[in-house]
Amino acid sequence: MDNEELINQLEQHKSEITTAAHWNSYAKSVGLPDSNKLIANYGSWNELKRRLGLPVTNTSYTPSEIRTIVKKHKNHVRTQSVWDLYAREHSLPSSKTLIKSFETWSEVRKYVGNKRERKPTYTKKDIKDILKNHAPNFKNRTQWDVYAKENKLPTYKTIKKFFDYEEITKILNKEKKINLSKDDLIRIALKHKDIFLTSSMAKWDIYASENNLPRSTTFHKHFGSWNTAKNVIKPM
Repeated sequence: MDNEELINQLEQHKSEITTAAHWNSYAKSVGLPDSNKLIANYGSWNELKRRLGLPVTNTSYTPSEIRTIVKKHKNHVRTQSVWDLYAREHSLPSSKTLIKSFETWSEVRKYVGNKRERKPTYTKKDIKDILKNHAPNFKNRTQWDVYAKENKLPTYKTIKKFFDYEEITKILNKEKKINLSKDDLIRIALKHKDIFLTSSMAKWDIYASENNLPRSTTFHKHFGSWNTAKNVIKPM
């Protein structure tokens, strides 16, 4: 569907195009694109409103208005990306507009009394304890990162700075994939055949790491080479 066709479709729903947050809730219920997709198509939320003949949010603010806005919404004056997401959903000025008034983002934070957020620092012992305490919730890399974000824990990337894959597996008390037999490896490869046959060793290792599977070197060790392992699996 091109932009003009989409505009025609949105005409029937334009009474719901108020704030991006309201639209997202409504759009989900009727199967229409969310605000992010519409902004990507038309450049901005206000431009979409203009195309539909709707009144647009004020885009010119006095210094006094800017200060009133940031004071009122100070809890969201964190990083620029956090503010911009919140601002887009509530029809507020972007971080760039705030910076024009304050000169720097640091000055915006300083005005509302918010200190710069710093990433937590971890020791090797901290990471090991976290892995042990949350072992039942560690299924694979992708799942862990979702869980970690929800529970304010270190991401998989942070954990990898302290321990390699085999060490993580040992701490989590997971089964060691390097001790699997050739038949076990064949069963694993067949289960993930589409990925296995189209991957280089490096690409497979990324997938394997995310899904708690044996690395390419394990296949290489049992079959003699990565390509030989593929040739065994291919006709099956």
